[in-house]
Amino acid sequence: MADIITTGTSGYSAGAIDTASVLVNNVSPIDAKHPNGLAAAITQIESILGSGTSLKGTLATLVARLAVQMSPAGIVIPAGIIWPYGGSTPPTGSYLCDGSAKSRTTDANLFAAIGTTWGVGDGSTTFNVPKLFDVTLIGAGTRTVTESGTDTGVDTTTDTLLVLSNNTKWITGMSVLFSLTSGTITGLTSGNTYYIVRNNATTVKLASSLANAQNGTVVDMTAKSTPVWTITHTDTPRTLGELGGEEAHAQSLTELLAHTHTFAQATIGGGGSSGTGGNTPANIATSSSGGNTAMNIMQPFAVVNYIIWR
Repeated sequence: MADIITTGTSGYSAGAIDTASVLVNNVSPIDAKHPNGLAAAITQIESILGSGTSLKGTLATLVARLAVQMSPAGIVIPAGIIWPYGGSTPPTGSYLCDGSAKSRTTDANLFAAIGTTWGVGDGSTTFNVPKLFDVTLIGAGTRTVTESGTDTGVDTTTDTLLVLSNNTKWITGMSVLFSLTSGTITGLTSGNTYYIVRNNATTVKLASSLANAQNGTVVDMTAKSTPVWTITHTDTPRTLGELGGEEAHAQSLTELLAHTHTFAQATIGGGGSSGTGGNTPANIATSSSGGNTAMNIMQPFAVVNYIIWR
């Protein structure tokens, strides 16, 4: 590619449109009358390929690079974008999200985008791309789920709050902060944390503890006076680059729903029973059940490769 030479004063970098008085080598005065950015694009192309006899590549090389860096809509894909990919070999211009170390110099654009969020590499010349094997992705930040209502959404007869569509939004056991903007609901205190009991697709009840929610013991809302109320659930905050979760989970004793066992009285030698007189055993053993196997908590899934654009 020939050197680009301009004569006259170009104002495109300052936001002005060049006129025919600004000439570009081998371009006619009419062609030089271009919108802002064309001269910049030409200069960038020359920077990529080299100039004069110092070509770094061919026009075909540039075309191939532009092809993988642009979406079908013609928008450049920024470094750091992560995509699911159905192939086994990442396309040109991307890396497999395998946690490997990359050069902070060679991949300066990617380093500028993600830094050391996913690993510091050797601490000086390299950094790591994300390692996204066998994981799903969630957004960074803190999600809140909120429902607001007024007097018409409170039924003190059934102890329910109206939550409109509740297919998966409000689930039994979710903690919520209850607040009143005005009015009262007897039985509920503004600023307290309660626990959801899903009643049906449009209503929920509130319990004073998780154990009560699990057992279905709800707060008795005995009266109301023109309340304006809100319930808010806040998820655990998630930080960019954080890893968590599990594929299978084995319940601990403390995670089981608190419960009791009732034993039927049984006749013991001598005509006594397990619940009477001196024939009551010191301990009553129950038969064992269960297999001590962790439960699968995987959602339905399809496996792809994650790639990151550089």
